[in-house]
Amino acid sequence: MIQIYTDDTLSYDSRLGGEYDLRGLKITTGVNKGGTAEIVLPPNHPAYDSFISYKTTVKIYKDSLLKFRGRVLYTSDDFYKQRTVLCEGELCFLQDAVSRPYLYQDTPANVFIEVIKNYNSQVANNRQFNPYALGITDSNNYIRLESETAEDVLTTINKLIERCGGHIYFRGDSDPRIIAWEGKDSYRSSQTIEFGENLLDFSSSGANTSLATAVLPYGAKDEETGERITIESVNSGKDYLVDEEAKALRGFIIKPVYWDDVTVPANLLTKAAEWLG
Repeated sequence: MIQIYTDDTLSYDSRLGGEYDLRGLKITTGVNKGGTAEIVLPPNHPAYDSFISYKTTVKIYKDSLLKFRGRVLYTSDDFYKQRTVLCEGELCFLQDAVSRPYLYQDTPANVFIEVIKNYNSQVANNRQFNPYALGITDSNNYIRLESETAEDVLTTINKLIERCGGHIYFRGDSDPRIIAWEGKDSYRSSQTIEFGENLLDFSSSGANTSLATAVLPYGAKDEETGERITIESVNSGKDYLVDEEAKALRGFIIKPVYWDDVTVPANLLTKAAEWLG
């Protein structure tokens, strides 16, 4: 039995058949990879218009076990209006939030927990995680991790894995899910679920892999402090700018952007608004 949920709505159940049949389904997962799911629907499927890029959360179960959780990345229609929905795994959620310039000096486990807490403070409840770390150490069980520039949270997590090894996986079936970083070998392996025919001759696509609904702008470095100019002083105390209409449609997705030639906060705000538009 295979079931697919879009947000909290059951959109497919392999026991139903008829108009609920799919033309294809494929799930691919891997160690420390976001993974993907590809769903192919006929044009008369009841869930045909239920998949919104970046916003819709997709869960796929096999025999009541959660095999994939992620979000819609984009949809593509072929000549016959069959719709392929490409989803990315929940590890990719970490790209939606930023690690502002940072310095961490602690055990690897504690740094991981702090990075995830920072991520949670920026995203909606249904995209948050409970951090858990086990068996992660280095020779001194102490690391120094720093960056002078802002980066997405997934980049920070990848730096931790490069330094200390281990793997990331997810647990639980309710929000917030557990994001676990473990040093021992995983019992999980790459899995694929396939049935039907997988059609890839797309004629139209809604792909947008660089979408953002908020921007964290940085200008030139201040000659006295060495810190970069921000828009905080001219933006009601916030160092980022949000497109509220886009946020309502797609969710909160923030990207850092740098303008090394901008030295005035008001000009930086103008640049940020233009970029976000």
